[in-house]
Amino acid sequence: MDIDKAEVEDLLKDTSFDREVSPKDERSNILISLFRKRAFEEDSAVLTAKYPQKQEVFDDLIKQDRIELISKSPMKMYLTKIGKIVACGEFALRERERKSKKR
Repeated sequence: MDIDKAEVEDLLKDTSFDREVSPKDERSNILISLFRKRAFEEDSAVLTAKYPQKQEVFDDLIKQDRIELISKSPMKMYLTKIGKIVACGEFALRERERKSKKR
């Protein structure tokens, strides 16, 4: 899957990431978990069964091109290139938040 230049420019212009607190919802938790597990391609895909979410959560992430599902049995998922960028941003926000709470 290739990312075209317009998509990258849209991501770079997106200011919704310019915030102090990261969202803590099901979608964000899945992205960060996949990022921590380095699930970036089929070889490192993670079982969807480890995430007891409603199917609509996965459907939303697929629609937003954040994750790819491998429909082999058992079903697995991994981050797309855009999903990796978004997860990295969310992870950085959470780490900054965690470190500021320690002070």
